[in-house]
Amino acid sequence: MLDKSPNSAAVNVPNDLAAHWMPFTANRAFKKAPRLLAGAKDMHYFTVDGRKIIDAAAGMWCCNAGHGRTQISSAIAKQAEALDYAPPFQFGIPQAFELASRIADLAPAGLDHVFFCNSGSEAADTALKIALAYHQLNGQGTRTRLIGRERGYHGVGFGGISVGGIVANRKAFGTPVASFQNTKFELAACSTEVEAAQAMLDRAVALHVDGELSAADAARVKLFCTEMQQRVVDRCLQLFGGYGYMMEYPIARLYTDARVARIYAGTSEVMKVIIAKSLGL
Repeated sequence: MLDKSPNSAAVNVPNDLAAHWMPFTANRAFKKAPRLLAGAKDMHYFTVDGRKIIDAAAGMWCCNAGHGRTQISSAIAKQAEALDYAPPFQFGIPQAFELASRIADLAPAGLDHVFFCNSGSEAADTALKIALAYHQLNGQGTRTRLIGRERGYHGVGFGGISVGGIVANRKAFGTPVASFQNTKFELAACSTEVEAAQAMLDRAVALHVDGELSAADAARVKLFCTEMQQRVVDRCLQLFGGYGYMMEYPIARLYTDARVARIYAGTSEVMKVIIAKSLGL
């Protein structure tokens, strides 16, 4: 979202963008029309050409306090001046123990230990390793099956990818997509919906050929099939995660096309009105 209030000064842009390989990004398309940011303050980003953009997503959900907060940057600078890095193996710093105690106090009963990580991906993989190690130490080493949530994103480490629900994150690493239960269940549900819609449509065609298809029956078919199309495409898109919104992937184009089907030849709301009238409502 653009804000036309006073902008910050524009900055220089590199002549060559080829060397930087960006994650979850259609790199060739991006580098033809790059969206480059030069700065940020409070709830806004500033582009390299001086435009002001509202950051509605708080970075990647990690800048909830806003950008450029003096209290935060001052605390970071103060700590870096005093001690910029300490090895976490066999050494510790007082602040880490203090923070762990404060987190444990806030956590529900029983969650009283804290293991610090550098990222969500590292945290997910570490949690998986802790779970496996726990059962090993308790003499239950055969308990190795991990359960992932449908459409779940657990980072880009091998562990997080293996239990995630985003197909595109797994297919490049040799694990068959069909071997994951959540993917099986999602595709099975989609297949069932498509078959139900096909049966409904076949019946409507037969009625139409016989001259017996009513307006309400036609409205029911149109309503069910177009809404089903959107549901199925949406569920399939979610399997791709962020990749699903890149137009280089067919699912992104299918998603775009499916949305308008609920409008063509009468919106879903109009179909509901026709059906309701047939019910005497």
